[in-house]
This record gives sequence, C-alpha cells and structure tokens, in this order.
Amino acid sequence: MAKRLKVPKYAKEAAKRALEFNKKVPKSQKVGLTKSEAKRKGINSGVERAKKLINNDSISMGDARAVCNFKRFLGMKQTVRVEAVIDLWGGKRFIKDACDFVKKNEQK
Repeated sequence: MAKRLKVPKYAKEAAKRALEFNKKVPKSQKVGLTKSEAKRKGINSGVERAKKLINNDSISMGDARAVCNFKRFLGMKQTVRVEAVIDLWGGKRFIKDACDFVKKNEQK
C-alpha cells in the first residue's frame, strides 16, 4: 500500500484559518486561486488544497509533493496575506513535515 501523510489537527486548523481569512476580505484581497483559476494556469489551487486538508485524515505522496513544492513561500517576507497563503497549504510546520515525508519515502 502506498505511503500516506497524516494530516494533523494543526494543519487542518491552519487551512480553516486561511479560508476564514478569505471570507472576511474583499475579493481583491483574497488569497489562493480557485480550482478554475488554477486549472487555467496549470497549477494547484491553494483553496482546493485547504479543503482537501480539512476533509481528509491523510494525503497521498503526490499531494505531499505538491505541499512540499510550496515551501518557496516560507522564505518570503511574512505579511498577513503571505501567512494566509501558507496556511492554505497547512501552515509552515505542515509544509516542512510534507517535505520530510517526501524525502524519507521517495523511491530512489
């Protein structure tokens, strides 16, 4: 059976926080792309990722890779909007956990 990364409570809470942020701000200030916007750009949707983290107890290796690839945002200046974007993907700690999981379980 393929390895799966457990989605801890703190990652679910971060994702919920980001979706709540989007509810409180005007459309021009929302973070993340919707599924249709992301599809047009050929990338993953942070909004869809947040929903997936909230609704699932674990994610696949492919999803863990997608979360890990998002680590580039960890080095950005931490504004409220950047933190909300990071939270869409489970938060800083979960992004690091995903990278560790991928590194440990990647087939060589």
